[in-house]
Amino acid sequence: MLGHAAFGSGQLQLYARYHDGGLAEYVRVPHWLVDVLPDNVSFDVAAKVWDLGNAVRALKQAELSVGDTLVITAATGTMGTATIKLAHFFGAGRLILVGRSEERLAAVLPLAAVPVETIALESLDEDWSTTQGLSTRIREVIPGGADAAIDYIKDGAATSQALAGLATGGTLVHMGGNLAAIPFPPAMMMLNMWRIIGTRACTRTDTDEVLRLLAQGAVQADDLITHRFALGDVQNGIAQMQERSEHLWMAIVNP
Repeated sequence: MLGHAAFGSGQLQLYARYHDGGLAEYVRVPHWLVDVLPDNVSFDVAAKVWDLGNAVRALKQAELSVGDTLVITAATGTMGTATIKLAHFFGAGRLILVGRSEERLAAVLPLAAVPVETIALESLDEDWSTTQGLSTRIREVIPGGADAAIDYIKDGAATSQALAGLATGGTLVHMGGNLAAIPFPPAMMMLNMWRIIGTRACTRTDTDEVLRLLAQGAVQADDLITHRFALGDVQNGIAQMQERSEHLWMAIVNP
């Protein structure tokens, strides 16, 4: 992403050379970083192709078989909603969505093309983070454990508990940047044959796949954009994205 640097210290090589942000009037970019938009893809949706590409990358890493049950944590955020929208293209036959509240989870249900069940953290016992409340609830929903989990949680115990909710041989894909330690001995992961895969971004192959699905009309992504801000209101937009006080899935700044 031109003008954006993350997960590093100092200036990254690409950022040092191409540091103008995407809101500049003119931006010079390498030709190999330019995506050609299909005629039916708006600029608003195009601005979110990389978010959709990140979801594609996580779903590929999960290596689902057709009909598998997939847990998605932080399901009401940008990456969660994108993953819900795309999950059935990558084999998911059933989704278990984990989010903070019943109200926010109810709002994302229409995005899914497969059967869905929800787990609201607010509905668990107050001490769920120390008593394996989330993993227990996952196994109540699917006693044998889920086939895979895609985890976008940025902190706390939900990541490790999503792992504990997996079936034997299940896969956890993490893209949340959670710094909390996993409180399991390696032997537990060995005995359950769990895989943990970290991924932080998409590839051009992933974004090409998103653009192909959009061009074919197989995916409609406009409904993922819940907020649009004028450039003069960008500070308010940033505050809303950080506070998450509203039902915010994807936000766009229109210069």
